[in-house]
Amino acid sequence: MNILKAMKKPPEPVRLVMESVCIMLSVKPARLPDPKDNTRRIITYWPPSVKLLNKSDFRKTLIALNINKVADKVFDKIRTEYI
Repeated sequence: MNILKAMKKPPEPVRLVMESVCIMLSVKPARLPDPKDNTRRIITYWPPSVKLLNKSDFRKTLIALNINKVADKVFDKIRTEYI
């Protein structure tokens, strides 16, 4: 996990998995300045993902996640955008 936390720009599969985890856990994305245009913002889940990975109970949170309580619209979003 330390390798993941240190990444500034993670590989696409890692990014997709962590975005999906953030969505299932209702973690909001970060709005960062666009490096190409300072007047615009980009939405990214990587900084919140790193915060999740830094939590000592992250694994327990994933294991304890009750998928029956996750809203259908969350699964629909993951199916359409990430699978």
